[in-house]
Amino acid sequence: MKLLNTLLIIVILLPFFSCQRTTQRTEYEKFINPERTVVAGRIKNLRVTDSRVITVNYTDPVLNRKIAKRLDDNGFFHTDSELWFTQNITVYYGRKSINLLVTPSDSLFLDIDMNIFREGKFEGISLSGTSSYAEFNSQLPAFYDFIIRNFDISFDNELSDSELLSIFKECLNDSYSRIDDYAKKNEILPELSEWIKKDLKYIYANCIKTYNMEDQKTRMKVLTDSIFDIDNSENFVSMMFPYHLSAASDAIVKSSLNIENIKNAEQPESLFREAINVLMERPAGLCRDYMIYSFISRFTAENPGMGYAAPVNCFTNKVFSCELDINNSFGEREYATISGEGIYYLNEDKDAIAITNKDFMKYLSNKYRNRVLYIDVWATWCGPCVAELKRARKLKTIYDNKDIVFIYLCLGSTADKWLWSLNRYDVGGEHYFFDEDATQLFLALYELTGYPSYLLVDKNGKMITTSAPRLSNVYNVSKAIEELL
Repeated sequence: MKLLNTLLIIVILLPFFSCQRTTQRTEYEKFINPERTVVAGRIKNLRVTDSRVITVNYTDPVLNRKIAKRLDDNGFFHTDSELWFTQNITVYYGRKSINLLVTPSDSLFLDIDMNIFREGKFEGISLSGTSSYAEFNSQLPAFYDFIIRNFDISFDNELSDSELLSIFKECLNDSYSRIDDYAKKNEILPELSEWIKKDLKYIYANCIKTYNMEDQKTRMKVLTDSIFDIDNSENFVSMMFPYHLSAASDAIVKSSLNIENIKNAEQPESLFREAINVLMERPAGLCRDYMIYSFISRFTAENPGMGYAAPVNCFTNKVFSCELDINNSFGEREYATISGEGIYYLNEDKDAIAITNKDFMKYLSNKYRNRVLYIDVWATWCGPCVAELKRARKLKTIYDNKDIVFIYLCLGSTADKWLWSLNRYDVGGEHYFFDEDATQLFLALYELTGYPSYLLVDKNGKMITTSAPRLSNVYNVSKAIEELL
């Protein structure tokens, strides 16, 4: 329902914004041409143990729609979404990611033979349909899998900015050489190799986005280095580029205004407008538009209810204003439901009991009636998740005998590891386990991009936010909870 409502609003508003544009379109505006894009397919030769859910992540930086669908009885699925940018998207099935390069209006059909794909062989995938990158996509899934499996990297946050950039560029050049070797051996299209190199650069950049958070001027110097080419809209062909722009906008604002938290300032709305003006100093174009858009989106997510006061003409392309208006009406959204199939509750006897309710969130609201729900979405293999779990009991003691329930949803993990982790960390609270299919459906339904994630539900069962403060941020999480109590 949430996706349908959003798309309906876009369909209604786009003609209005279109008529406001001048006839003469600038170069960067040509990159925005939202059209319905389809990814469908069939999974054949299924076994009883194979997953019955497939997820298509339309990693568009504006819409960013993650859609999970159950296969029908014959293994078929169908997804579609508005897409604004030509860039790579991911299809997730059987614990493996299939990376594809897609242009708005493409219609792709994936035929996946599990007798081959089950062994991790991408030869089990055949593609048909209409696509501007059909030849790319015949080679990209295996190529991208090679990158993900062999290019694991991290950087030392204690390095100086010059040392970090030097090592970053050295690692990048070494990786480029390895890409060239792979491409030569596997007869990869030269254009695809160049695209992979660009995407890899922003994958690596994602590893340094939190570099030196204590010194924002140094952080900004690193994130805006010329190697990242942050004013070039052609870089949007990499789904990782917007993540870097978002981090860069954060560093630019905090460095220029010498601030850490706008909300805690004496005049937050005034300072917020100053932050937008700082970003307006960047060269006009799609990259600047997205930096402003991501900053406002991040601000409103972290400060629900405060709203934003952006200058009227801060965007060169009005579609960003349209999306902000939609995203800011969070409290008016209605979410679709997820059934209890594949979800288990840990009872007082430490037994995992299957949930049979057809609407899981309604089940929670009824079970914990008239209480605020703070929901922690975590995974056993996630280091930050476990670190937060260790802090959980201390926070909960503050709210003893108050109308709040702390609920923990373990996703993307094995049941054995789930039970082992709970025994080890003695977390307390209410615990639920999601199998692989239920995991994919839940992540897509609430558009959660990673672990840990935190949700807040009010006493009436209304979802307030899917970006609540984490447990370690005691001040902000307490403030968010108190407002609902």
